[in-house]
Amino acid sequence: MFNGGQKRDRRTGGKITSKNLIEESYSPFAAPVTLAFKKEDNKRNRLCIDFRDLNKIVTPQAQPFPLIEDLVIKTRNCKYFSTLDINSAFWSIPLRIEDRKKTAFVTQEGHFQWTCLPFGLKTSPAIFQRILSNILRKHQLTDFTVNYIYDILVFSKSYNEHINHLSQLLEAIKQEGFQRF
Repeated sequence: MFNGGQKRDRRTGGKITSKNLIEESYSPFAAPVTLAFKKEDNKRNRLCIDFRDLNKIVTPQAQPFPLIEDLVIKTRNCKYFSTLDINSAFWSIPLRIEDRKKTAFVTQEGHFQWTCLPFGLKTSPAIFQRILSNILRKHQLTDFTVNYIYDILVFSKSYNEHINHLSQLLEAIKQEGFQRF
């Protein structure tokens, strides 16, 4: 059932269990799972849950994503650029208790469900895009940042301005409860 066997499954399951990202489930839902090795490190693996059946019945969420044309205009005359990637971004967004059962999956270790927004759910990118865009607006960072899901571009005209912009962004992200990049 798993690429690489049960030993790798336990390591991945232990990581997400210890962080309370999943919990035991008694849901009638049970999405199939496979394990995929990460390209950059063949010793690490990624739990891949096949949410195709769930995605067929989930209501899509409309959310605008940045347009390249707007980005070109916003970044005109900027000389300094940084990108930040929020690691495991979806996992920082809690799921409503009544929706958790829909994200259930089965491994050789048991039946589990997500307590946070999972990767693979078709609404996850739009939900996170909206949340992060709202954070950037709330902290008045939109004059020098733009996000595409969990990637944030920071752009500035001078070095000192760029350091200040990065500092403002990192402080806002910290205040909002994101732990790592």
